[in-house]
Amino acid sequence: RREFAQAILETAGIALPVQGCSSAQFPMKAQRPRYSVLSNDKLQQVTGCVMPHWRDALKLYMQRRQG
Repeated sequence: RREFAQAILETAGIALPVQGCSSAQFPMKAQRPRYSVLSNDKLQQVTGCVMPHWRDALKLYMQRRQG
């Protein structure tokens, strides 16, 4: 999560550090699994669409938002 927040700021040209915290330091009501990566394999199998890497998608989103 810290990496994603930092990438958003960097892509926007904002030079601020992002400090991470552990899940224990940021309690949530819902229980979250320790490792939960979403797979897009089914999307690719059914539609043939390949999702871009999240960094590439973020850059594209920010470009469209600014332009």
